[in-house]
Amino acid sequence: MRQLTANVYINEELGVFPKFRGCDSGFVTTSEGIVMIDSPMLPTDAVRWRDEIAKRGQVRFIISTHHHLDHIAGNFFSPEA
Repeated sequence: MRQLTANVYINEELGVFPKFRGCDSGFVTTSEGIVMIDSPMLPTDAVRWRDEIAKRGQVRFIISTHHHLDHIAGNFFSPEA
């Protein structure tokens, strides 16, 4: 995970070869909670990403930038959003 600004984080690890598993997901911390942008495609990656995000707050919203599997498959693993 890399912090881009005070409130914006990206998941670089899953977006580079040989660990490439779909899109580059990220999240933004807000006063309302966490806004996750896309989600990792593989269940194991989605659970690790969810647990990492949980250290910073509760996921309140998920924005899927489009409907392809590599952007939405991990949404299931953040049921509180």
